[in-house]
Amino acid sequence: MLPVELADWVEVTATRPIGPVLSVRVDAPAKLDVTNGHYTPNPFSVVATVSNQGMEAATDVQITLTLPTGLTLVGVAPLTRISLLQPGESRQVQWSVSAAAQGQETTLTYTVAASMSGVPSRAVSRQITIPPFPFTTSYYMSTIDASAAFQKGCEVRKEGQQGIVVLNFGAPRYLGVKGFGTRLIRGQRAYVTLSQIENAVKAFAFGYQYVQICDSPPANPVAPKLVIAIGTTNSKTYPNENPTIPLADNRVLSDTYILNGIGTTSGQEWAKVVNSVNSYLGGTNAFPAIQAAGAYDAEFGVGEWSNFDLTLGWANSFSKATKAYYYAFGTCDGCPTDPQEANWNVGEKQVMEKAFKISWDVPAAVPLPQVYYGDPNQAQQWANVRWYAHQSPYNANMVFYGGMTGCLRVGCVFRNSSSWRSVPYFQELSPSQGWNALFDTINAPISPDNAINTYPQPNIRWITDIKDQ
Repeated sequence: MLPVELADWVEVTATRPIGPVLSVRVDAPAKLDVTNGHYTPNPFSVVATVSNQGMEAATDVQITLTLPTGLTLVGVAPLTRISLLQPGESRQVQWSVSAAAQGQETTLTYTVAASMSGVPSRAVSRQITIPPFPFTTSYYMSTIDASAAFQKGCEVRKEGQQGIVVLNFGAPRYLGVKGFGTRLIRGQRAYVTLSQIENAVKAFAFGYQYVQICDSPPANPVAPKLVIAIGTTNSKTYPNENPTIPLADNRVLSDTYILNGIGTTSGQEWAKVVNSVNSYLGGTNAFPAIQAAGAYDAEFGVGEWSNFDLTLGWANSFSKATKAYYYAFGTCDGCPTDPQEANWNVGEKQVMEKAFKISWDVPAAVPLPQVYYGDPNQAQQWANVRWYAHQSPYNANMVFYGGMTGCLRVGCVFRNSSSWRSVPYFQELSPSQGWNALFDTINAPISPDNAINTYPQPNIRWITDIKDQ
């Protein structure tokens, strides 16, 4: 403009808006993978970059992460505050988020929002796709036929299963001149020797390892990675085990065998079976990708060994005779289902003491709890045991390696229910529902003493569903 020249209007354009202006960028994985039987990465990171694109400082900026059902925040609060954000400045906020097991491929949407008083908020939504959670199938064994066990091992590998498989061979029995063995739970409930059990497990492992020699092997089978947990129970007897003897007398007879050494001696002998299978696997270079362990369905009802010392004796003798674990896969019948410690009675605490000793206190013990039902809440029972273990005098951080459901043997009627909490009373949970029940319960924000839960477990490796062979 020339000197003294007039203008009707002047247009001014600023390079940056006047006042604070917030922007948000979110970086996170778009999809989870399945590796070695579990989601990866899980937990995963959500990183929010908050910027001030205005010309004035932003004060007391609130960044909030909002998650849907199926995603859980690990370790930190969903709300973070930034006291001062200068013009042009950026800050990062990071959360760790855990994805719950899904029964089918699921896409979930979450939101990160930045806000401050007097300034328009900014929100960014992102999606993550979660594949169906992998589970293995465990079996109540009805035969020790090596050919059938081989085909079952082939089947497990063909289906791409990795993780843990429990082969439950039933309750210990003393078989006279044949030594120790078990009585199978299913089929004809035959009496079988430990040698027959060992051969069946080796055949199963052979089928899993050498799937290429099975009928119609898969083109690209998953890498062999499996724990074969050789299972027994502390059941005394079954109805009509010997039809000529009344049930009560059968139990007395079983107690007699136990008192003659079956409790301790069968634990040692069971460990020898595990050791022998691992030696075999080592000879074929399959170990440790494929390895054997023990498994113990130890429970405390009227049908089990009435003397807890005998049950514990089996566990301790197993532990002393091998370097392998045994996976405690029983229920916790008699443990409290109430999440409030103040409501637990003396009897419930006594059962939790037994469950803790069998599933964690013994050096070889690892818990793989049964979570067949959501109502009554079996996951809460085991979460209460975990809390009990955390208290004095034990101060033990009990870790659940996985859980066990029993849905496949009854048809999984409610497997498509949106939540494990919606499954009706005494109806079986599906594998994904069982995993979620265990995860949600042990990671509840409030512990049984009504305080903040300071020892969550953000990762549960396995879920297995047991059915008849």
